[in-house]
Amino acid sequence: MKKTRSAEGINLSFLDVISCGFGAVLLMLVLVRTFSPEPEAMKYEPSELEEKISELMERNQEVAKKLIALERLREHQDSTSEKIDSRLSKLKEREEDLSLLTDKSEKERKELQEKKRAIKQEIETIQAGEKSISKTVAGIKIDSEYIIFIIDTSGSMRSDWLNVLNKVEQILINFPSLKGIQIMDADGDLLFPYQGLVWNNADRKSREMIMSALETWPEQSLSNPEKGIKKAITSFYSPNKKIAIWVFADDYQGNKPVESLVKFVDNINAREKNGERLVTINAIGFRTGFESSRMRFALAMRELCERNGGAFIGL
Repeated sequence: MKKTRSAEGINLSFLDVISCGFGAVLLMLVLVRTFSPEPEAMKYEPSELEEKISELMERNQEVAKKLIALERLREHQDSTSEKIDSRLSKLKEREEDLSLLTDKSEKERKELQEKKRAIKQEIETIQAGEKSISKTVAGIKIDSEYIIFIIDTSGSMRSDWLNVLNKVEQILINFPSLKGIQIMDADGDLLFPYQGLVWNNADRKSREMIMSALETWPEQSLSNPEKGIKKAITSFYSPNKKIAIWVFADDYQGNKPVESLVKFVDNINAREKNGERLVTINAIGFRTGFESSRMRFALAMRELCERNGGAFIGL
């Protein structure tokens, strides 16, 4: 009897423990269910989500376009930078060339000043009544009694017209025994066409009239003095007159070679028995045209002036 009761007591205790444990589990489940967070309600409807996605895609496309534009801009800047570098390199070379040209111009300017000083001394000698007078001053003959100016009146020369007028006046002063003056443009058109092919007087009043007319000369000739030189030689050459031609220009255009003009002048302005020519040809090259054009004019005039007893002066 004691053994049986003992067994029942053990069995009841075990069931109590199991029941309590099972109840605790149920209680925990209830508590967990009660206090667990509820799932958040959906913030967006499906249609709103589609709109958001579409908006994000559009923004993405805009960003992509901006990136492409920025890349193109960078490539353009790189290309521009290369061009600028190339331009700077060329400008630097040009600056060096201009520096050399400036040095050469300065040298020529000093030489011209020396020539002008020598001419002034000769004029002062003449005015003082000295008997010993040279026929040349600084390589330029001043013994001519008649002067013909052939002046390029193109647009480039007009840009330095005051300098042209100044040089004309200086030359007229430096020739002490002038009897006649004539002025024509590079095409051979006269400053005073109504007077015809006659010499203008060289007195003071006539010189003032010439200088005044030159200031407002409306003619615009081509940049090729060949036609004017030929007309001056053929129209005014005379075996009993010593004539000096002065060519003012900055260019020598045209397709004809210089040799044809040299031969033409040689045939008319032949050498005398003493080896000299009656017509002396001088030229002044102005720095108003393009460099290549000025060089062609300089080469042509040096050849022509040397063969006809004159001098070429490059300003």
